[in-house]
Amino acid sequence: MMRNFKVTLKPLYPLPANGTQYMPNEAAMILMSAKKTWPIIRDWVKLKLVPVTKSKMYMLLLDAKDMQPIPSTWSTRGRPALLTTDQVEALVEERTSGGNTIGVREMNYRHVPPPPEGGRGGPVL
Repeated sequence: MMRNFKVTLKPLYPLPANGTQYMPNEAAMILMSAKKTWPIIRDWVKLKLVPVTKSKMYMLLLDAKDMQPIPSTWSTRGRPALLTTDQVEALVEERTSGGNTIGVREMNYRHVPPPPEGGRGGPVL
């Protein structure tokens, strides 16, 4: 005879308030109240619930424990764009007029404007 059991799983932590990613202050509050933080941090980074690395999460936790101010947003930096959207649209328009297509060889340094002062060089091909 088989019995039916009702199983209810309780999440280890609440879902992000915005539905996609935790904000730093939200993450700090959850981590401060957790007994073990490493499985939560591991899961959040793996599931991309935070846009930072595990080490950045541990630094956030240390700041929270030391009563340091917690930023309101993640201060993540990415590589600066090589071209603006307008420049890409202009290049595509120029190169595809008359039914032409754009190949990798046509997207080289001579089509990329010089970097701004103090910026880095052209695209990586």
